[in-house]
Order: sequence, then C-alpha cells, then structure tokens
Amino acid sequence: MKGKYVWWLGSEVPKDYLQMWKELPHLSLSPLSLIVTRSLQKDEPCSLSNIDSIYFVSKAAVKAMFENYSITNLSKLTIIATGEATAKYIEQHYPLSVDYINPYSSSEMFFKNFNDSPLKISKLFIPISQENQGKYRGFIERYQVNVELEEEVIYQKIESIKAREDLDFFGRNYQRGDYLVVTSTTSWNYFISKLSKEIRSHLFQQVQIISIGPVSSQAIREVSPSGLIEANPSNYKAIFQMIMQREREEKCQTTDGIDGQD
Repeated sequence: MKGKYVWWLGSEVPKDYLQMWKELPHLSLSPLSLIVTRSLQKDEPCSLSNIDSIYFVSKAAVKAMFENYSITNLSKLTIIATGEATAKYIEQHYPLSVDYINPYSSSEMFFKNFNDSPLKISKLFIPISQENQGKYRGFIERYQVNVELEEEVIYQKIESIKAREDLDFFGRNYQRGDYLVVTSTTSWNYFISKLSKEIRSHLFQQVQIISIGPVSSQAIREVSPSGLIEANPSNYKAIFQMIMQREREEKCQTTDGIDGQD
C-alpha cells in the first residue's frame, strides 16, 4: 500500500507550518489548488477619511487592499485581523501592526460579541470579495452592532488554471485512510460540485475530512452530516496536531494487534 495523502483544500499552507509535516514523513501533503483570488483595480477607491478601523477577513483581502490603497492611508487606522494567520501575513509583508485579532472561530461570532469587546471604534471598513457582498452588513444588523460599516468589493474568487489537473490527480490517487483538510468554504463547494457521483458516494467513508472551523464545517455537513472532525482551536497548528495524534493512535493499535497474535 502506498503512503497516505493529506489533501489540503483551500488556503495555502503557511511556510511556518510546512516544517511540521516533516515529522510525518509517511504522509504526503498535497495541496488542491482549485480557487484563486484576483484583485480588482479600483479607478476611484473608497475614501478612508472618516474610517477609524479596518477588518481584514483574509490574506487575499490584505493583498488586494494594498494594491488599491497606500500604506499612509492605513497606518493611522485600528487594524483588525480575522485570525492569527492573517495577522502574521500583514506584519510579515507590510509595515503595519495588527491591533486586534478576532478571538472567535468565525466572523459571525466576532460581530455577535462586538459590543462587549475592548474595541472603541465608530466606523469600520471591510474590503470584501464579490461572493461576500452583504454578509457582514447582515451580521451587524442581526446583532445590532454599535458601529457604522463601509465595505468595498476589491477582489474576486475564480477557478484556478490547475483546478482540473488537481481534481483528476485526487480522483486517481485518493485512498482509504487519507485526510482531506478543508480551510475554505468556497473551495469546498467547488470541489464537491466537480466530483463524480461515484467518488462522492463513498468519499466520507474512505477519507477523514477535517475542517478548520465552524463555517467550513457547516458547508461540509450540508453534504454529509457525519464523518467530520473540526479543528479546535481553529488554526493550522491544531489541524497538524490532530493528524499527528490520530497517526500515533493508529500506529499503537497496529502494534498491539501484532503483539497480541499467537
């Protein structure tokens, strides 16, 4: 039997975490590049003169933001990141410091608890993708958040030129015992829509699916209500530790089985 795969669906694996996988040499980390983001060039970017804070909901939003706005326009704002990976990306690539990281597992929970947070801001700007238009405004209205929102579409998600090649490779090589890590709802929806009926019919019985958080989990459960593990906390390190723990347990079970034979 060939070695197992860890199929990585969604965001790019941060370089800081690639080193971890060397501790599991029998597993092959295989990214599935299905969806990529493309920044939209704005002829007249939204004015930030009355904005006192900005919430970055992804690394793609950060990249697109800096292609449309100068750093001087952002340096005086309160910078909020949706998670540790986004915060690290900002501080590694741009001369900005992140003031606050969303401590919850989703943006919805961030806004649900916003009024009780230490943030003292009145007007929030969120750079978004076309797919998320109205999403954050809906959270603010639902939870009666005491903040004025300004949002602008500055990037879009499109099919990767490698999508069909990666899907074909997955279809020919996935096997029982593999892991499928889902870090993006958009990528998951595309992935599941492109699989053949034959593969979809037994995917959940053969591959262990791991979600990075509740938003991705919700999308996965719409396809199958069982056979899913959710990372806790919602980060890459937790995913790696979860896989390592399962591999250790499997190795112990195999060893016990051999030792117990006559």
